Amino acid sequence: MLSRNLKAEQLLFSFFIMSFFFFNTNYARQNGITGRTKKFNAGCNDCHGANATTSVTVMIMGPDTIEVNQTANYSVMIMGGPAIKGGTNIAVSNGTLTGISASLKKVSDELTHVSPTSFSGGMLEFQFTYKATTTGTQTVFATGNSVNGNGQSSGDQWNWAPNKTITVIPLAFSEDNISSAKTFFLF
Repeated sequence: MLSRNLKAEQLLFSFFIMSFFFFNTNYARQNGITGRTKKFNAGCNDCHGANATTSVTVMIMGPDTIEVNQTANYSVMIMGGPAIKGGTNIAVSNGTLTGISASLKKVSDELTHVSPTSFSGGMLEFQFTYKATTTGTQTVFATGNSVNGNGQSSGDQWNWAPNKTITVIPLAFSEDNISSAKTFFLF
């Protein structure tokens, strides 16, 4: 009898450990995750549905052209899906991202949501800055999810934003820059 109770306790403990691992792996990413943009060819399918869906619209808004070393404001807009709460993952090919919205945090070189954020008026917006550090064409990538808030993946949806191409041009010289420069010639 003692042996059966010990086996039952071991099975129950094993079930508890496996359930805890499954929950943490699949649903405990309430505080965001990175590496889920088209930059890495990964989506939110681990937690929010098997495939990207067109019922969720994700857009990256902001300037198409900026000067090198300039910082500009951008936002990721999410609409559609269950539209109760949502999250995002934002990455860039080159440059620096910084969250403006309090609901964003930086993890490595990417931005992700701090926790699921409530939609307002059928829309969710995450604001951030991008600082261009290299001239040429750079790309901002984003993924957005729209969830029903039940703590499970059933009913959640996600999609990628179309990649945002930014042309980073050399710093333009203004009259102020030219007049403040001093040139010396030795003859």
